[in-house]
Formats: sequence, structure tokens, C-alpha cells
Amino acid sequence: MAGLPNPTTLEEALEVIREQSRQIEELKKQIEELKNNQPRRTLPSFVKANVPPKAEDTKKCPPYGHAFFRRHELPSIDEEKEWHLGFCPICGDGLSEPVETTERMEIDLPRVKPIIRRHKIGRYWCRKCRKIVSARVPNLLSNTPYSINLHLQVGHLKYGLGLTMDKIRAFLSEFYGLSVSSGVISAMLSRAGKELKPIYDDIKESLPKQSVINADETGWRVQGINHWLWSFSSPEAAYYHIDRSRGKGVVANVLGSSIDGVLISDFYSVYQQIKAVKQKCWVHVLRDIKKIEEDHQPNEQVLYYTKLLTRHIQSAIKVKNSWDRLDAQTYQKRASQAKLRLMNLFRRVPNYVYLNHLMKRLLYHREEIFTFLERKDVPPHNNDAERQIRPCVLMRKTSYQNASDRGAITQSVMMSIIQTCRKRKISFFDMAKQYLEQPATGPPANLAAKYNLMMSSMSANDANAKVRPCNPRLWDIFLNKITLLRYRLFPLTSNS
Repeated sequence: MAGLPNPTTLEEALEVIREQSRQIEELKKQIEELKNNQPRRTLPSFVKANVPPKAEDTKKCPPYGHAFFRRHELPSIDEEKEWHLGFCPICGDGLSEPVETTERMEIDLPRVKPIIRRHKIGRYWCRKCRKIVSARVPNLLSNTPYSINLHLQVGHLKYGLGLTMDKIRAFLSEFYGLSVSSGVISAMLSRAGKELKPIYDDIKESLPKQSVINADETGWRVQGINHWLWSFSSPEAAYYHIDRSRGKGVVANVLGSSIDGVLISDFYSVYQQIKAVKQKCWVHVLRDIKKIEEDHQPNEQVLYYTKLLTRHIQSAIKVKNSWDRLDAQTYQKRASQAKLRLMNLFRRVPNYVYLNHLMKRLLYHREEIFTFLERKDVPPHNNDAERQIRPCVLMRKTSYQNASDRGAITQSVMMSIIQTCRKRKISFFDMAKQYLEQPATGPPANLAAKYNLMMSSMSANDANAKVRPCNPRLWDIFLNKITLLRYRLFPLTSNS
């Protein structure tokens, strides 16, 4: 612009203005080009990319075939209040009877204050045994002032919800006004795990009899030493075991040499020793295919093969999902076709090293990858084991795992029982409380007849439940009556 002459006439001034406008437009284009060509700042590898915004007209709705969900009905009303106005809050004029009545529900959770009880225990001299005997306090664990309720609540906060020790302490202090140390919480957890271990052993015994068992393992640490956390689950049970080994001995110890049902797992070789019908996880295969496509940059022929393989695997899974919609003959035909397509594809693999390893593995396990097409209760994936391990992985991120072998056993016991209760849709608190409130030992041998009579008088639910054999209230009543009868028949004398 500096080279433009100074205008002396109107025409020259207009020409200068037109030239300056042209130069301004050129400068704007150059600025825009520089902005577009400027390299964008790359995000660090640990930062996730932003999710692209969805279209505004996208309607959120459940997937096809998803069961609808109703809001739970409120429980019975415990308290009812009425609210009335005597004058208008706007103008202050008096009001008569209400023209209509509306209702509004409120669900409140009152703050609970701990109950502290003092038990005065009578001690007696038994002339026959020549010993001092004491009355038994029912529903209390030994060597602790804390109740069964508190033990179970702390256990559920730790192993059911994954809270840390400090958060449990803060929760008990803020909501209950109960101040306890981390050592007390640790002792309560160990005590609860020790008392509930028989249930843990029963879950282990029931595993080989389950129709479907999902197995998986993940890393764990005990006292700073690398261990492995094993998960064995079925539709009705969950079993955890922490061990230093990742070998086949752990699987043999938990499941034995054979099981009655189907064992679903990844391709880890330690599961091969178990004599059972097996199903390998197809999700792991799809992950390996995706890794080959993204990490190893194969040629076009290999990419075409992996896309075709992925499509055939997904087609086989869709056939399984149509089990209930198709008749038996049509389903069998489609399942056989899906299996034949995959087997033919396995044998026409391109010469690519990573793909050859994958196909070699699938051909080796060819008798164990199509079980899901033959049995309705067998899924094509190992998601149940992954979901059971997920809570442990979250706890691993917020803690140092276990500081002792006793803590590892407690972790296994409590998580197994809590997850089993969730699978069976029963309350862990109610089940464990019912179990722990039973006395650890039965009556003496000479009272076996009376004990059997008491057990036969229990309700059907209590008789069918797996509890330790005695009803504390009936036993206390019976013991008191026997004591009173004995003192009436054999009163104490001065010589005694």
C-alpha cells in the first residue's frame, strides 16, 4: 500500500480504495491458509480423545428386545402428616376448607445412634462336673465388644462396595458417631472371614457340580509380593482364591480333575488339564484380530481376511442369539453353516506370521470353540468371569491389596460369599446374620433326644437353611428349666 500514489482526484481516490480492498482480501486468505496449515497440538498418550457430539435428534432408547423397567413400588407408609393453610400466602385473605388434596411421598433415612448393651453373665458351680460354668450370651462373637451387625456391615463396605479403611472409618464416624481405628476394622474383617469360612468351603465344593463355570485370573499382591487372584463363577456361585502360583495346581485344587458342566475360559493352557466340555472365549479372538489390524499394519490381503473373519464370527454369534426365535431344524442348519464357514476360513489363511499364530491356536482348539452353538446355557464369551474380577481390579487401584496371608484369605472368603449372594439375589446381611447367630456347638451328648426334638420343631425355612445346629432361645429356655428342676430336687445344703 505504501507504493500507491496520493490521489488528487475523485477517480484516483476510488482506484486506491479498490486496490486496498483487493490487498485486504489477499491478506485474509493468507491468514486463513496459515491457520489451516498450522500443526495442531497433539495430546499426550494418556489423555483420551473427546467423544464426537451426537446428533440432536438422536433419541435415547433401550436396544431392541430389551425388557422394560418399572419403578419400584414404595413400601408401606410408616408416618402420615397433613398440611393446611389458614390464610392466602399471596394476599393474606382467610381460607376455608381445601378444594382438593394432593399427595407427596417422602423417603427418609434417620441417623442411627449405636446401642451399647451391658451383659451381666451369671457364673455357677456345677457339683457334678466340679467346674464353674457361665451363662452364654447369644448372638455375640467371642473376644470382641462389637456386634454381628457391625461386623457384617464393615465387611460389606470393604469387600462389597470396595471402600478403603479410611473411608469406612469416616462413614462410621459421620453417620453413626462411632469412632474406631483401622486396626479395629482390620480385626473385625478377619474375625468375620474366619467365622464365615465354612460357607466359603461349601461354595468350593459346589463348583464342580455347576452346569457352566467361567474361569479367569488377574494379578494381585500380598505383602508386596506378586500373587494371582483366581475367579471361578457360575450363574449361582462365585469363588475367589488368591495364590502365589498361576499354574495348573491351583485349577486342580479348586475344580478337581473333572467337572460335570462346561468350563469357559480364555486360551490359557492351565485349563486344558480339566476333563470337561470346554468353550473358549470368542471375544479374546476378536481382540487379537483388532490388535493385528491396528498394531502390525498388515497388507490389503491380510486386512481383507481379518474383516471377513470378523464378519463370520459375528454371524455365528447372531445365530446363537436367535436360539429362541428359530425352530430346532432351522437353527441346527444355520449353526452348521456358520461352523463350516469358519472352519473353511481357518484353512485358507494368508501367509502372515501374526495371523498364522492365531489360526494355529483356533485349529488346535477347534473342538472347544463351537460349544456355544450346541448348548443354550453356554455363551460365546467369558464375560461373567471378567465381571467377577472387575471389583477386584477397582480395589487394586485404590489399595495395596493385602498386607498379610490372613488378609488374603479374608478377601477371598468375604468376596466369594458377597458375590454369591448377589448372583442368587439374596441379602448377604440376612444370610450371614442368620448363620452367625446360631451357636457354634450343640448341647451335650446325653441331651441328644431333647436337641432333636427342638430341631424338629423349627420352621421349614430354618430347617432347610444351612445353619449351625442349635436354636439359642430354645436351648436357653431348656437349660434354665433343667437348672431349676435340679435345684428343687437337690437343694443346696451347708455341707455342700
